[in-house]
Amino acid sequence: FGSANDAILQKIADETKGKYYRALDAKDIVDIFARFGYMDDFDMTDTDGDGLPDAVETAGIRLQNGIILQNVDSDGLIFTDPTNPDTDGDGLLDGEEIDPTPYLKTVPVIERDPSFCGPVLTQSSYYFKANSDPRKKDSDGDGYADGPIDSLSNGKFNDPRRLLCDVFVYKISDSENYVQVYDASGNKHYGGNQSWIGGLNFNNREIYVGGGCSIAAACDLMIYLEKTNSKYAGLTGIPDINNITKEQYVNFFYYIGSNYITPISFLEAKNYLEESISSSSDPITFSNATMLYSALVLITNGTFTWGVMPWDYPRYVNKACSSINVQQIDFTKLSLACNIASKLEWRNGINSIYINRLVRSQIIKADVKKQLVERIKSSLLNDCPVTLCYGLLSEYTFYSDTKLTVPFGEVARNSAHYINMTEYVIDNIANEEYITIASWGQRLYIDPNQIFCGHGIGGSLMFYGT
Repeated sequence: FGSANDAILQKIADETKGKYYRALDAKDIVDIFARFGYMDDFDMTDTDGDGLPDAVETAGIRLQNGIILQNVDSDGLIFTDPTNPDTDGDGLLDGEEIDPTPYLKTVPVIERDPSFCGPVLTQSSYYFKANSDPRKKDSDGDGYADGPIDSLSNGKFNDPRRLLCDVFVYKISDSENYVQVYDASGNKHYGGNQSWIGGLNFNNREIYVGGGCSIAAACDLMIYLEKTNSKYAGLTGIPDINNITKEQYVNFFYYIGSNYITPISFLEAKNYLEESISSSSDPITFSNATMLYSALVLITNGTFTWGVMPWDYPRYVNKACSSINVQQIDFTKLSLACNIASKLEWRNGINSIYINRLVRSQIIKADVKKQLVERIKSSLLNDCPVTLCYGLLSEYTFYSDTKLTVPFGEVARNSAHYINMTEYVIDNIANEEYITIASWGQRLYIDPNQIFCGHGIGGSLMFYGT
């Protein structure tokens, strides 16, 4: 060990028909003992019957291709429990997660006794192949347990690629709780719900119920920023930002709606027409009032408000909090710009093959869609929700499950609506891709493709600069 005389020790090994091993430091001793562990004259006891000898589990396991698992020691070794066949409790034996077959690696010894003039000495070490990490139920952190049992208690197990992450999650830091609002029964809601104001004695409460989703989206945003960013401390005036009562949320909602983000109201027209219908004795006046009233019900979907126009929303939010800058991406304008761009002459390839305008438009739109998706992911990773606005004549479906098979309510048609996105998930194992949203105080899900189709007139994405 260390400064031992190579020549003398090599001579002893040769004369006794043995082998000479040189340990330059402590970790080399582990390598030598690991090699002995696979010789007939070394203890191969396997107390827990997992396929790995106790000596290997205790001395430490070096992986075949170096350090590819996290939380190894300074010498690149991992340790398992020689008395427990399944150290991490994922249903796989330690000897299944680490292949017990050793791989011998021989390298030249660089440092040696200068007086030794014999052949170049080599140092042999045994390495092992890792199929997964025997210390972790989920080796790659993709939410799927390595083994055949539901050891993560989420219904996801038998990861087909235990060391390669197959699930990609882009989310705000506290997407699990988002904005926590508790009702009188102690039920926790995922953000606010504009309908809560319906039973209260507030002025013009009808338009807040029918068109207050933009207010709820803005209130949720401000609460979340105060919760996660010290720059916004005290922004909402809510005493405990992590434990908000329904009453506190409604009061904050009404304050923002009354002073900053006020929906368009047709209540005066509604009241006037109702009075004309009920009091008019003139058949023509009655007929006209009835016709106009029916049209008003139709164009407002019975809410007598159009809510907040998406082109007004950025200005209103900035008015409520000057340090929040909102960028609106209007899908209608974006589609028009793509169509205009597609009319420009476009050649493809060395033979200058012309691409027809329809194909050009599809290519441009696909590229823009890709860029917007990446921007959504980036915003979420930067801990800022993204707001999606469905415009007039829009059509969309929300779901209660990540597989997007259980609709939440009916398909919404001709109904403008604002929602906040909190997660973008791509699960290549389950073949799922979905976005987690907050709407009506619920944690719901949408198909990402739904962002770019059925968004209606004025449909927009809102990105925030904080």
